[in-house]
Amino acid sequence: MSSYLYNYQYDPLDQLVACSLSGQQSARRFYQKDRLATEFSGAVQHSIMQHGDQLLAQQQRRTDAVETSLLATDQQRSVLSALNATTPRPVTYTPYGHRPLSSGLLSLLGFNGERSDPVTGCYLLGNGYRAFNPVLMRFNSPDNASPFGSGGVNAYAYCMGDPVNRIDQTGHVSWLHLMAKHFPDAMNAAKKLPPITSPRPSPRMLDSLPNELIDKISNHLPGKDLASFASTSKRMNAVVNSEVRHKKFINYMETASEPLERLLKLDAVGLGSVKGIPPKYAVDSGYTRTEVIKTIAERNRRPYLPEIERVQELRRAEDLERVSEEIRASFGDIW
Repeated sequence: MSSYLYNYQYDPLDQLVACSLSGQQSARRFYQKDRLATEFSGAVQHSIMQHGDQLLAQQQRRTDAVETSLLATDQQRSVLSALNATTPRPVTYTPYGHRPLSSGLLSLLGFNGERSDPVTGCYLLGNGYRAFNPVLMRFNSPDNASPFGSGGVNAYAYCMGDPVNRIDQTGHVSWLHLMAKHFPDAMNAAKKLPPITSPRPSPRMLDSLPNELIDKISNHLPGKDLASFASTSKRMNAVVNSEVRHKKFINYMETASEPLERLLKLDAVGLGSVKGIPPKYAVDSGYTRTEVIKTIAERNRRPYLPEIERVQELRRAEDLERVSEEIRASFGDIW
């Protein structure tokens, strides 16, 4: 009886629904509109949050522990960075999607938003139809639409040799080639359009996010960016300026051990440099930068007072000289 290293299971629709290493529990996959949405592997559950084709975040549950990571992607859905509660973790790929082992597994999805096989490192495109090898830069098996169909003469080629400008989600042939073949007029018109330099997420897309995810995003934004984030809609403003965030501001201020340190913290909030706390809380508390400077000067009066008086004297002298020049220009020698 022959033994196997890895076992793959498919449903009647030829979608990969489970895979398991020999002697271990299987990892079960669940899809939503041909996109991987959830994967269970023993006690570990991975869930992917996305809006349309845009990847947003990944949540990992291990018994009672929950870890949420925000995903930064490019226009082809490749995961470029994962941000959790600590620091961003960037990842890079070769043009054909290979990434070094030193980068680690940042998220369940990787190159072009596809799930890589944990054993071979290949991408099982088309939800398990064909395995694409990013090291060999080709498929491991031929396309059933080749060589006389839409797959082209080379049955093993990936994206017709252009992985930068094309993507392959089905394992058959790149969508750009199909569009050019069946809709040539539309493709020619699209080539004349100006390039999209900085696509921006729609406010409606942000409004569709749950409050918990918005709150996690807000915790990683500096105060000045948080104020702009709150101005996008009434719902964002309500989430950002909630009682929970005001309590976070109070806890941040209570860590100050003396009045001077408290004013310095208040100054940092007012400048919008503290993550997760909008500047409005410092403004509402009656804070002014003049008060901070005055307090610092009074608390350190002896070493700083001569320098402060010298600057003030120079300023008075400059003002007097400027006024004298204006009077001379107006009245001549009478002055």
